Amino acid sequence: MGTLKVGERRLPVLALDWIAGRSLGPSVIDRLWAALRGRHRRPLPVRQAVRILDQILEATEALSTNLDLRPANILIERETGSAKVIDPTVPSQWPPPAIDAWPIKRILKRSAYHPPETTDPGKAGEVGAVAIYAAGSILYELLTGRKAGARPEQYRADELPAEVRGGWSLRSIVQTARARDPARRFATPRAMRDALKAFLGDGS
Repeated sequence: MGTLKVGERRLPVLALDWIAGRSLGPSVIDRLWAALRGRHRRPLPVRQAVRILDQILEATEALSTNLDLRPANILIERETGSAKVIDPTVPSQWPPPAIDAWPIKRILKRSAYHPPETTDPGKAGEVGAVAIYAAGSILYELLTGRKAGARPEQYRADELPAEVRGGWSLRSIVQTARARDPARRFATPRAMRDALKAFLGDGS
């Protein structure tokens, strides 16, 4: 955040880092894959998907407001493969009182990345619980190539590996993250990161 002199005035300017890479959202190749294979995108290897999700969850840990977490708002750096969250925040009261709430809530109800509580009047949900729900949806999409449904139970758990490592399976991690009741999700983004690391079994 800085200022820029325009004539006799100084105007506030918000500058963002330039990220050379691409969005985590579906590319043209992904859309071609979808047409041929009936999937939203090409699945990623487990370790790569978990690494991306760990970086996304790390970005949420110190926040006091909700992130608009969805693949289109996540950039992957070309050289390092690191994930960066952009367009990050949702107002503390969403939708804002000055905006007609009905069409916005209708969109949220169809979104795989917004939990049910975000459509309650005047609420955006607890910061951590909303981020964890979105992270569960993104993890499912990265691993299976399919987009989860709008309701918490709308996804195909049988497409996720059932193998249990460190007390967790990828099925149970996604199921916990996407629980309808926020109290049944991971308590914090750190707790979800710990579960993923326990599954990988190498502390990375």
